[in-house]
Amino acid sequence: AARPQRRERAHLRRVAESPSLGEESRAVDQPPSPGSPEQAPPAGQSDMHRSRVASQWSGETFSMQMCLEMQALRADLASAMAKMTATEVVKREAQAEAKKTKENEAASREKHATMQAEMADLRAELDIAREAKSVAEADLARCRDALVAAKVAHSDEKLAAQKDMDIRSMALEDVCAQLTFARETAESAKAAVVDAQFAKEVGEAALAAVQIDLTAERSRAASLQGQVEALEASVCEAKAECDGQRDTLRILQDRLQSITEECKCPISHSLLRDPVVAVDGHSYERNAITRWLATNTLSPMTGAQLASRVVVPNLSVARVACCLRGDQVEDEQSEASMPNPQEALAVARGELLASAMRCDRAACMDLLARGVPDINATLAGFRQAGSPLPAWIIFDDMFEGGTILHIAVLHAWEDICQAVLEAPEFTSHAAAIRPDFWHNRRTAL
Repeated sequence: AARPQRRERAHLRRVAESPSLGEESRAVDQPPSPGSPEQAPPAGQSDMHRSRVASQWSGETFSMQMCLEMQALRADLASAMAKMTATEVVKREAQAEAKKTKENEAASREKHATMQAEMADLRAELDIAREAKSVAEADLARCRDALVAAKVAHSDEKLAAQKDMDIRSMALEDVCAQLTFARETAESAKAAVVDAQFAKEVGEAALAAVQIDLTAERSRAASLQGQVEALEASVCEAKAECDGQRDTLRILQDRLQSITEECKCPISHSLLRDPVVAVDGHSYERNAITRWLATNTLSPMTGAQLASRVVVPNLSVARVACCLRGDQVEDEQSEASMPNPQEALAVARGELLASAMRCDRAACMDLLARGVPDINATLAGFRQAGSPLPAWIIFDDMFEGGTILHIAVLHAWEDICQAVLEAPEFTSHAAAIRPDFWHNRRTAL
């Protein structure tokens, strides 16, 4: 297969070197034109000539193909060289990019090392901040505990002060009662002294008249002096009698106070209006013992188990309680024909607030036990009705919505507050007012 190629290459070189041979080969390769007459080969040489022409034709065709392939190979070589040049350019650019990437990686490493150092510093600062936060939280917890203890101590002091104030108010009431009695006694003694002074003036006038004629009226003046001494002795006796009556009155007052305490309900601590006797032998207010027996089976006084919940009216104690309240009691002949004297009249509108304005705690409790139709009445309506307000009430916009519950809170009447809250007619929206306002009012009072 290699030998024909070598021959073709040698033939091509010869054709290229000799132009006559090339023209002859081209003439042989070209076919005859249609208009030209074919030249007949000489005799005896037709077959040889044909074979020669055919071989020359095939060799020229092969050489032309080889030239075309050589030109294609040169073009491929040129494109390959161009591609190699472009590849080298890309390689150089890639090397430059790699160099830049390495530089960027070095800078990134340095930046990462710097950031790690900063992160370490930040973590140290964060640990310090956490320790400071824990210390601050511990201090805050101690402060909260101290504040809670201070609030508890303040509330205890406040309760102790309130109890002390209640005790002092009760002592003040007793002192006021004693002072009133002393004033009455002093007024009676003063009247006796006035009478004595009048008698003394009469005696002095008579003595002055007698002195006009001193010599003649010596005996009469002596008798008048004896009368004056007798009058002074009578004044001393009157004073002693007043002291004895005052002691007797004090004893009677103590006895009346003890009777009043006996006529009070052991549950509500108010004067009995509808007293009943339970099976334990003690007298109670009907409403109070009814509420007690609704939830308990023990005696309020002795704490023993009650054999029955039946209560019986105590008419004797009811009459005594009426006398203590100042109510008129019918004579014994009409008591049998009249209804129960414990039945009270209907409570008038505004009477409950009026009793609260007078600071009459017992009257308020009695009215609540009887049932108050206008238990939700306010001070604004009481004022619009034309009723006067006491001097200790400072009326303003916030005091306008006050009810009997607020006045009871103002005076620290716990039993009144409980009775008002237990009343079925009382509504909770009537008590919507700021508690701090009433606390300030109570402090001012």
